[in-house]
Amino acid sequence: MSSEIDLVTADEQRSAPESVRSLGALGRVLHLAAAYAAIFAVLWYIQTGTAGIIDPDGYYHIRWSRLLWENLPEGHLPRFSWLPLTILKEQLYVDHHFLFHVLQIPFTWGSDLVFGAKLSAVIYGALAIVACYALLLWERIRYPLAWLVVLLACSGPFLFRTSLPRAPAVTVATLVLAIWLLYTKRYVWLGVLSFLLVWMYSLFPLIGVLAAMWAVGVWFEEGKIEWKPVAATAAGMLAGLIVNPYFPENWILFYDHVQMKVSGSFEVSVGNEWYPYESWYLLVSSVVAWIAQVVGWSTMRPERREGRARTIMLLLFSSFLLVLTMKSRRFIEYWPPFAVLFAATALKPYLERWPWEAIPDGWARRAVAVGLFAATLLAGVVLATNVRETRRSVAGESDPNIYAGAAGWLRENTPEGALVFNTDWDDFPMLFHHNTHNAYVSGLDPTYLLYANPELSELYEEITLGKKKNPAAIIRDRFGSRFAFSDTGHTDFIRNATDGGQMKVVYEDEHAIVLEVQDDKAIAE
Repeated sequence: MSSEIDLVTADEQRSAPESVRSLGALGRVLHLAAAYAAIFAVLWYIQTGTAGIIDPDGYYHIRWSRLLWENLPEGHLPRFSWLPLTILKEQLYVDHHFLFHVLQIPFTWGSDLVFGAKLSAVIYGALAIVACYALLLWERIRYPLAWLVVLLACSGPFLFRTSLPRAPAVTVATLVLAIWLLYTKRYVWLGVLSFLLVWMYSLFPLIGVLAAMWAVGVWFEEGKIEWKPVAATAAGMLAGLIVNPYFPENWILFYDHVQMKVSGSFEVSVGNEWYPYESWYLLVSSVVAWIAQVVGWSTMRPERREGRARTIMLLLFSSFLLVLTMKSRRFIEYWPPFAVLFAATALKPYLERWPWEAIPDGWARRAVAVGLFAATLLAGVVLATNVRETRRSVAGESDPNIYAGAAGWLRENTPEGALVFNTDWDDFPMLFHHNTHNAYVSGLDPTYLLYANPELSELYEEITLGKKKNPAAIIRDRFGSRFAFSDTGHTDFIRNATDGGQMKVVYEDEHAIVLEVQDDKAIAE
């Protein structure tokens, strides 16, 4: 590895903290490896709080990754035929997590896909946090171990969301790498990274926002317009949208996603992650992140020229992510670590002015030592509380096999590709995980059915909520399905469907029920 890309270069080592300056290249690698192991242990402890995958969508992601792997020898992407009534029907399907699914493939090689998904969540979640820590080390922020504790303690919901086997954890690591590329002015590589992020996840515009905010910071520090990173990210994103295995349908889905989610008003009930947290819960559960954000705001030195671009960029980016988090809880997986990075960068000049060696012996050094110990201990207490509460919250995740019986019956007793009327759109991932033999009416996001056919979406909602009497004919004629799947909690739907023998229960267990539409005579009666 060249000195140019060492974690700390020879010139930088002379002004680095003693704890970093004393480390050689191998020592720095071991330092990061130990940090990664500690983060891994925390996230794995959270994962062991449930036997299932944390977050239902994880069942879809790991199964689709396995299908990608199984189709690799044939040299083509698998056709997606499982949601034919939605905007994800086979002709329009776009895998907007494609590169993430590729990264999940090694975790599908074992026989237990649930374990593979959980392991991938821990490995990539730990990567996101250790990437933030590596940037702090590269920045030569003093007292790095204390900052590691702060990163882990920044937010309970952040720990929860980082434990999901989904693309955002890898996206956080990608954005941190983008920050390093901006700092070192490697703009060509920034363009390449932007291209890859388009293939990774639909929130790829964040890297463009980051580049624009870096340009603002450079203008404040150097008084010049830094257009190259903005151009590089724009070119990379545009290339990723065009040179894409799902072109041109990916443009349509991206437009639909913007329509669905940017307005903030939803025509149907969507997943909880798209709604905001209660303000008090957001404050209490992410108190360390809030403190970091406020400390960053309070300690910025506007007159400081050198390094000003970095602070301003992180000020703008963390504040932007905070606003998004207040609008939608799904952004909690981004804001807290960047708030910590912002605080550390804003505090850097103060920490450099008063290094440990410069503090006089005696009461002053003892007071500083006590203060640092108390702050780290407090962060440790918050961390322990967050980990305990997060592990407790994941204990409520469903057993991964609750729908295995019903899915197995459908697989064995219906024609291949037969459409199943599933009464909850969020049951699709687990059904898909156990049964790729059938197709389903709604899944992954209720707006996918809404945008494909608003009238059908309204009918679907009325039937599943038990507002339609005698729904058998509608399910058969309007949705094209003879079979319905439901969890046992949809009592109104089940009563309406079975009233008068129009639909017959063909499978039932304590968790789920499968019904079949009877002949025309039974429906007419």
